Amino acid sequence: MAYVFDCVITETTLDEISQSFVPVKDVYFFDDESMANSCLRHGLTVFSRQEFTSTFPLFSLHYGSVYHLWSMKLSQDVFVLVAKPSELVFLTDDLRQRLLARQIDYGRGHIYHAEWFDKLNLPKMVTPDVGGEWPYFLTWDDWWKLPLSTRRQWIVEWLRQWRQEDALGVPFDHANALYKSVPYELLKEYAGTFGSEGTANCFAAAIATVVGASNPDQGRVLISEWLHPGPFFRLLHSQGYVKCAEYRDTGNLTFRPADVLVWYTGDGMAGHAGYAVSHDSVFQKQGQGWVNPWQVIKIEDVWYNKYLDSGGCIAVFRRRG
Repeated sequence: MAYVFDCVITETTLDEISQSFVPVKDVYFFDDESMANSCLRHGLTVFSRQEFTSTFPLFSLHYGSVYHLWSMKLSQDVFVLVAKPSELVFLTDDLRQRLLARQIDYGRGHIYHAEWFDKLNLPKMVTPDVGGEWPYFLTWDDWWKLPLSTRRQWIVEWLRQWRQEDALGVPFDHANALYKSVPYELLKEYAGTFGSEGTANCFAAAIATVVGASNPDQGRVLISEWLHPGPFFRLLHSQGYVKCAEYRDTGNLTFRPADVLVWYTGDGMAGHAGYAVSHDSVFQKQGQGWVNPWQVIKIEDVWYNKYLDSGGCIAVFRRRG
């Protein structure tokens, strides 16, 4: 068992995450047509960005965070190469160097530097062919050569870096069970923990708590799913919830335990949901997949309050009666 700031992660969870932490084939992005033509001449498949998304529809769900897809500035006409390191040997040294250097320029994930190995107290590893610099590209083959303890340590440290700007959760006192409509035992089980599923998102967390108030077993099923807003709202309405208020700032925001809060963007898209545990805190998942824990967090610390700065709102849903 290890701690990532305020949240716990078990060795079993770490081992399950380890299975999908690194893709079997590496993904490389570049925007040079001459590089694309050279790869094609060497028999390597080159995708457009749209073709890559269509061919590998779950890649962003499973690897968007570790590959830094959300922070890379990729143009719509970028090329994508999917290949094992052994396939790159067919490329010229110059082309291979340019390809790897482009990933560093983009800020692609699973590229590590000397200080990473110092932090983990590991021998420094370097990927050749990057012009004598320190960057190391973590690959599937290398990942499974590492000892089990190192893989666990690697994931924990990666999560600490990922969460270094996140707000901490608030201590959750399940013994103070004041409201019979709130599933305290379910919250006790999940709040402050990481899951291993790559699918769990905020809408699933919120509706799992709603359903779990009367059916804890089904709540446990729902909490690791990935839900679009459509299925989320259908489930929410089926549980007797209706919208009772809408707020454009947090200063006047009022809600009560067992309410469900939904954050909307300025163009009216539902982007986040949380379940009210008290008058000022919600149970939520700050993002999708295993990279974000389930937490009880103060309302002012919810990242999605940023939606309010660009015309968004928070809607409060409450069970009828």
